[in-house]
Amino acid sequence: MTGWSPYPELLGLAPRQRVVEELERRLVDRVTELSYRKTSRLAGEWLGERLSARQLHRLVQRRGAEVSFTRAGPVETVVADGTKVLAGHRQRGEDIVLALQIEARRTRHGRPAVRTRLLGFGIGPGSWLKALAPVGDATLVVTDGESGVAQAVARQCPGARHQACEWHLPYSVRQMLGREGLKVAEQRRVAGDLAEILRDPSPAARSRYEALSESLRPYRRSHRLLRRAAAHVLYHPASAERTTGVVERQMREVNRRVDNGARWSVPGVAHLLRLRLAQRCNPDDYERLWKPLQTVRWELVSHAECQQKATLPQRSSTRKPVMLCYASAERRDTSFDLSAPSVFGYCARFEPSRRIRPRRDEDRSDVTPRTGPQDARGS
Repeated sequence: MTGWSPYPELLGLAPRQRVVEELERRLVDRVTELSYRKTSRLAGEWLGERLSARQLHRLVQRRGAEVSFTRAGPVETVVADGTKVLAGHRQRGEDIVLALQIEARRTRHGRPAVRTRLLGFGIGPGSWLKALAPVGDATLVVTDGESGVAQAVARQCPGARHQACEWHLPYSVRQMLGREGLKVAEQRRVAGDLAEILRDPSPAARSRYEALSESLRPYRRSHRLLRRAAAHVLYHPASAERTTGVVERQMREVNRRVDNGARWSVPGVAHLLRLRLAQRCNPDDYERLWKPLQTVRWELVSHAECQQKATLPQRSSTRKPVMLCYASAERRDTSFDLSAPSVFGYCARFEPSRRIRPRRDEDRSDVTPRTGPQDARGS
């Protein structure tokens, strides 16, 4: 039989589509955790044939461009932070900024837990403005208080209270004092006093803060840092969130995946991280990338039964009875089982392509799968 086959449609393949959605999803799930080269090697073990890192890169770029971060309700508290990633043409790389919505706090198994949702993502010049653009109606924005962030918050969230992180401020002051030549013991004392002041809920904490700031006047950079942060700490009543610890956890995951010594392209790292963050923070947004998959049941029927069930076109005819494969499918939330070789076997047989090629023989266990070269745009 040539020219027409029922299997692509029954497997949910669009015209000219050569890879089923389930396989694409499993590859994307792996490549957001592992390098392109390791995922390529793993795909070769699944399929028995080569799948290059460059093909995986194209898949990630196409799927990552489709990700959109949506909100699930009114936005009140937003925690935002940034990090550097070695990407683009700048020597130190580009900034990546995340803005997380705090949805709820609860206690789980005796430990505090927080439910968050990613609303803003920015990379490159203007990353803070891009990340804060979707959260303009927030009432509280918590940042680490680095230079230039206050202006971005005032521009994108004019009605929000800007809270500086009460962990980052003593840490930054101690680092600054070290650069200005203060002894280590004095650095620790000043940082400890500042942390105690920030935890003090009484109105007297403001005067203590001003006195500490004046005592550091000989250390110009540290004094200037405290003066700049004074407007964003010691609110009354106290802010619901006062540190950026929630978003720091996501930043560690970002650095774990992309800090591999290679220089990324800006679109390459952006699309990869959008997929990774959608998996972790916005599962519903990630699910919308993938179509509902079919559960296929295979059975052998005669040619006449195929025509009767409208599996083959009525104009199709043959002089002698033949046995063909007929597939009946139902839309379900379940997905293909990779342990069922018939599904991918038939798909590959009737829809051969450069991405997935059928195995030439049944026993290839003694052959080592080949892997493609490392993608030059990132691991």
